[in-house]
Amino acid sequence: MDSDWTTKEKREWTMIVFSELLKSFINEKNISVKKLAANVQMDRTLIQKYMSGSRIPKNYREVQKLAGGMLLLPEQQGELLDAYYRNLYGDKTYEGYRKIAETLEGMKDFRMKEPAVSVTFPDTGMPEEPREEAEYVRHGKLEVEQAFISLLRKECECAGEEPLFIRMMMQPDQNEMLRLLLRAVGGRNVILEHILCLDCDGNNNENIMLIFSVLALAAECRAYHVYYYYDDIQSHINEMTLLPNMVLAGESVFLCNKERSECMILHKSAAAEFFAGQYNYMKKSAAKLAMHYELEGADEGILRDIQMDGTYMEFGYFPSVLLFPAERKSSDDAGNSREGTGIAGKYYFSERALRAYLNPDRTDCGTECQGAREDGGMSQTERVNRVGHWLARIREGQCLAYMADETKLAMEPGIGIFTGGRGTVGIWRKKKGKQMLLVKEWSVYDSLCGFEKFALDNDLFVDAETTTERIRQIWEESSKRTM
Repeated sequence: MDSDWTTKEKREWTMIVFSELLKSFINEKNISVKKLAANVQMDRTLIQKYMSGSRIPKNYREVQKLAGGMLLLPEQQGELLDAYYRNLYGDKTYEGYRKIAETLEGMKDFRMKEPAVSVTFPDTGMPEEPREEAEYVRHGKLEVEQAFISLLRKECECAGEEPLFIRMMMQPDQNEMLRLLLRAVGGRNVILEHILCLDCDGNNNENIMLIFSVLALAAECRAYHVYYYYDDIQSHINEMTLLPNMVLAGESVFLCNKERSECMILHKSAAAEFFAGQYNYMKKSAAKLAMHYELEGADEGILRDIQMDGTYMEFGYFPSVLLFPAERKSSDDAGNSREGTGIAGKYYFSERALRAYLNPDRTDCGTECQGAREDGGMSQTERVNRVGHWLARIREGQCLAYMADETKLAMEPGIGIFTGGRGTVGIWRKKKGKQMLLVKEWSVYDSLCGFEKFALDNDLFVDAETTTERIRQIWEESSKRTM
């Protein structure tokens, strides 16, 4: 590399190359390989192989040892670990795992508290777009965003008490556009249709990143229908694609480029009707991606059926074995009746959730106890008995449980991700009732299974044996209090 480059420039160029970043830090710290090897009690030739790129560390703990031996700052340690993960898993695959983890931690980029959902638009300080124009164009991101906001405002006003029908072809990585849309439709009566492109190469976690990015829309819009088709995303949707983002709202059409720097608005015109017709034509070639359910009453049977197929795996703050117990009688393949035998599967959950469930009346557990209180008024004795029943099933090998390491993965109440059989992935969220999005797409299912291995390999969750012992301790503590 050119010796005139700054260290920062080198890092940007070699962002995901672990070997180059390791060499860069060794040079910065002015530490010899011999000295570093002595500090971390590692073979010098092994470190040299890491620096040459012929080998990478066998796990993240070795990376942390190297970082500690160089006295790296926390930010620098994060850089080195990030580069290691990208080299180990591949850039897109690792980003997919990060997207799953971020979803479990609460979709913070799209979080909207109920009081913040307004039925009016804030004054942007920019003039209103003229309604009398059948078509017009805008240039620059500020003008484009203003045009989009103005269009949605006017169409919402025109719809009145009737639902506003919004159809869009837009990739979920257009976060800013989706945020604007959420501000517009949050708390409003809308019907939202969405066609997105999934990558025909389903082995790199690209698709799960796309699908998980629309979860905020699914949470805010009860009437949300998402469709998909397969294509090579990089060649199909890029900077050279003319106006790939299309939103049809009422009688208006919004078209903009990938960078959101140029847009065209069409209203009540032959051109607007043309694009609406094109959307309907494309929809015929798209498949339904997800079904949106309200988990109330009989609908809970949908979740229970998935849980009973023997391949169930769940990530969530509360394990659903506690929130949705199998209390009704069912039959196995031989026709034998069974009741309350528990749900076979693997459960990845928060220790805080278990403590809150067993102690819902504590005054110091704050919002963590909210979900636990919403179970129909179950008594403390019943809660303890249910956890005891679950613990017995774990000990018998009917299911496995893993507690999250809260320092690495702090899961948020009200969000859960699960897999069932036949490639089904479900995402449920507690907001105005229990809402569930069922996705049936094999690349998404495979990505979630890959995340499980990633999470266990990198200690995002405590091992099963330690978890079982922690459940036993917490259960016994609660049992003593009920005596």
